[in-house]
Amino acid sequence: MRFSIDDTAVTSSGLSLFSSDDVLRAGAVAAANAGRVAVHAVADEDARLRAAVDRFVRAHVHALDVSAAASAALARKLTSAAHSAHEAELAAADQLGAAGLLAPAVAPGRPAGAGRANAHGTGS
Repeated sequence: MRFSIDDTAVTSSGLSLFSSDDVLRAGAVAAANAGRVAVHAVADEDARLRAAVDRFVRAHVHALDVSAAASAALARKLTSAAHSAHEAELAAADQLGAAGLLAPAVAPGRPAGAGRANAHGTGS
């Protein structure tokens, strides 16, 4: 029996999402600042235009905030999944060792059986 859980890729994805969260939150701040400037720029023109620009800015800032929160939540879930996968690998190796069996060695990030000779004597 061979198995390998690519917890490294899952962890990397989680870290990318954590940084996406920061970028999205910074974008929300920048959009809010630009929106305030836009609202003040049209303030004297027309009250309806000012209200429309304000709604537009608030809606887009809200969308960025929600996206940032979703990104952070997904990153936490991926980090938890990677940790759980690693714990499952350790438990399986422990059980195989207790039964006197050797766990197959698989290089990190490499699928089980990759690079092994096939029936024709060439690599897979």
